[in-house]
Order: sequence, then structure tokens, then C-alpha cells
Amino acid sequence: MRPCSLSIAALSLLALPAAGAIQSATSGTLVHSPTGLIAGNAFGGQYAHAWNERQSFVLTNQAVDLLGNGNSNSPTPGLVSGLVDSHMLHAESGWPINPSVHSGTVTFNAPIVGVIWTAAGLNGSDLFCAPAGTSYSTSASRGLVPGSEWVVVSGNAITFQFIRGQVFPYEYTQVRVLTAVPGPGAGVVLGAAGLVCARRRRA
Repeated sequence: MRPCSLSIAALSLLALPAAGAIQSATSGTLVHSPTGLIAGNAFGGQYAHAWNERQSFVLTNQAVDLLGNGNSNSPTPGLVSGLVDSHMLHAESGWPINPSVHSGTVTFNAPIVGVIWTAAGLNGSDLFCAPAGTSYSTSASRGLVPGSEWVVVSGNAITFQFIRGQVFPYEYTQVRVLTAVPGPGAGVVLGAAGLVCARRRRA
């Protein structure tokens, strides 16, 4: 079976800011703009972190672990093509206090169209999504820990639970979030056109 594909098209108009950005984050998640090399020891484990990556750029058939709404426990993977904004969620271990998890919600100013959390997916999309002045360690130890960590996407919000400790071989948590791009003025990308799941024909 071929993966689902999502081609982004402007379907409606809404008065939203023209630049794609994180609108809000719940307590315990720091929103900032880091630079330099980001790995598993960049900030310490006290907080979860979120930042905007590259903005208003075109992706073509970018593989994602979750297409649109859903959750990481039963995801629908697929391909995203079109004009997008990219954002990163990040958490590290090494903060020996309770609670033992980071949990919260990050809200964006446009719908989430895809989420990437595997090391292979993150490493493969860094070239296109990393912001200017920022690079990432292309390590197999980054990503979402299966069974211990999760994300849930609903519209323009992603809710998460990340653990503070290490689970081999994962050393730090990263989740890349792709959102649609609000257009100039009132024009904004709100949905998907041509969401198609195609099956291979049997010979």
C-alpha cells in the first residue's frame, strides 16, 4: 500500500497573522529561538522547548509519521507536499525532580498537516526544515520513545507527553511539526485538497 498524500491548498479565508508561528504553549514549555548545534545536552531537562524552524517553504512528498489529526499510538503516516512552516518540540533528560514527564500543549496559528518523530525522519528532513543558524545532531538517539511518549494532534494544536529520563537508545526527544502557511492579509491555508490513499493493484 502506498502512503496517503496530502497536497495543501487554500480552502478558506480567515483573519490570521501572515507569518507562521507558535501562538502559545502551556506552562513548562519554553518558546524561544535557539542557534548553533542542538543535541541532547543543549538546554538541560528542566523544561520542554518549542521553536519555529524554517518558514514559508515548499516540501515535495515529504514523508511524515502522522498525517493531519491523530496520535502517535495509532498514526496514519503519509506524504506532505506544498507550502509549509516547520517547528520543533524538544526535551532532554537530566533534571531529577518530579513530575517524571513533560506534558503540555503547543498551539500554532495554522493547522498542523504533518508530524515527524522518528530519528530517520528527523535526520532526513533537517536539510529542508532547519532554520538558518541552527543545526541538529543527526543521531539515532533522537526522536519519540515508542510506548513511553506520545503526541496528539487536533487542528492547530499538538498535545504531548515526554519523559524526563533516558530510554535506550533514545537520549533526547524531538518532534517536528509541519503547519500550513497563513497567506498575506486574510488569506490562509486551512485544509487539504486531494487527500488520497492509493492501493497497489494486484498483478
